Amino acid sequence: MKPLESSYVEHLKELKSKIQESNLLENYLESEEESDYKEMSDLFEPRIQELYDEVAKNHPLELITLEEELMDEAFEGLFLPRILGYSVLRGAINDDYKYIRPQEQFQKILSTICDSVHFDFIKNRIGQTVQMGFALNSDIWTTSFINNMPNKRVVNYLKSLKSQKLWLLHDRKLAYNKYQRQFGDHNFYTIDFPEDRIELIASYGQFVNFLKYRITNDLDNSSFIEDLVVFLEDLNVYGNQEFVDILGLCIHYIRFEGEEEKRVAKVLNGLRKENNNFEEMHFHFIERLLSSEMQVQSDSYAKVYNILSDNPSDDLFSFYYVQNIIHENGLASETSIEEVKSVYNAHEGLSEFNEALRLAIFNYFQSEMETMQPKDYPDYFELNKLLLTYTNLFDNQQFNQQVKESCIKFVKSCIKVFTDKRGKNYQEVKKFVLGQFQNLFSMKEKEILEIFKTRKKKKASRVR
Repeated sequence: MKPLESSYVEHLKELKSKIQESNLLENYLESEEESDYKEMSDLFEPRIQELYDEVAKNHPLELITLEEELMDEAFEGLFLPRILGYSVLRGAINDDYKYIRPQEQFQKILSTICDSVHFDFIKNRIGQTVQMGFALNSDIWTTSFINNMPNKRVVNYLKSLKSQKLWLLHDRKLAYNKYQRQFGDHNFYTIDFPEDRIELIASYGQFVNFLKYRITNDLDNSSFIEDLVVFLEDLNVYGNQEFVDILGLCIHYIRFEGEEEKRVAKVLNGLRKENNNFEEMHFHFIERLLSSEMQVQSDSYAKVYNILSDNPSDDLFSFYYVQNIIHENGLASETSIEEVKSVYNAHEGLSEFNEALRLAIFNYFQSEMETMQPKDYPDYFELNKLLLTYTNLFDNQQFNQQVKESCIKFVKSCIKVFTDKRGKNYQEVKKFVLGQFQNLFSMKEKEILEIFKTRKKKKASRVR
């Protein structure tokens, strides 16, 4: 947690003054009506959200400090329901959809709300959030929190939000995913850099979500880049898969320059020499990365290759060397094909190296096909020739199946658009697929024709 920039502190003071001096607050204090409190919320909360968004975007390590400032009584409880929701979603959860460790910020904000003179109005906006937060925490934690509340009316309210239904994993998972979708466009991610391996394991999910959000949205990370490099250099956090994953995301996506890039390169190359398990853990990371929703482009591989030392000349170097060849020459070039063939044949078929290589090649094809529109089917015909080259080269059932699913998906998108079965486009696609899929995927003609069959809609029953 970092202190707020002076400009943000001044902005907060200005907002606080405007709230305290507003006629809306005066009206509310006289009437004590919920409608007047809502008018005040409608005016000031969007302004607070603007400041919150700016801090989250440009200085994310200051978010917790900002939230604690917003708990000041002078803000009259405004925006607390929103940051309570952020605190619920920020915490890392395990496979049972339970927090890996209790969320202190959730506790602080909810306690502030429960102690607020505006509790009766705020509680009407936080029911789902509190219910979700209680479900993700342990029952022991939730019971202890409620029992420590001095106000009986508040205790009764909180008890009503302990949902027995959400004790079940299936229902808790559905509720969490539904709740999460409400905040899909919001940036509330932050991190306290762990100081040892145990802390890293506990905060791993939150750390990864923080990095992924900033990577996916291409945000400027300059405000904390030094802190990130210092974390990567910290020997106390080395040695486990969680650290290797964080390092992997950083070297593929985060922009390091000058001395910072040299320091990160030293970390990476040092681990290659000193940690016997590093290479295995890194390929495990690569396989999961390539199977995720994250986009891995050729320039990401080139970024890693540029900081890799060729000593030792290990499998890690070979993998990124091949990716750099593809980056410079293209997947279809003879140079790339021969280089892929050479390194692939030098490893066992089911080795982690070859698995990562196949996933990387498939990723290129999938990215290409996902951008193709049905009108681009002549380009797909050309791509299909290259697909045949690599399926023959790898001779791997899983690779073939992945390619097959992507190809069929594209063909079906064409069929949806080219509805005239006598039309030129439809006939060209059908003719090509019939001629190629038998060889490419060992499909029978009957299986291929099934793709082109129009499914008749069931007639509505006349029985009443």
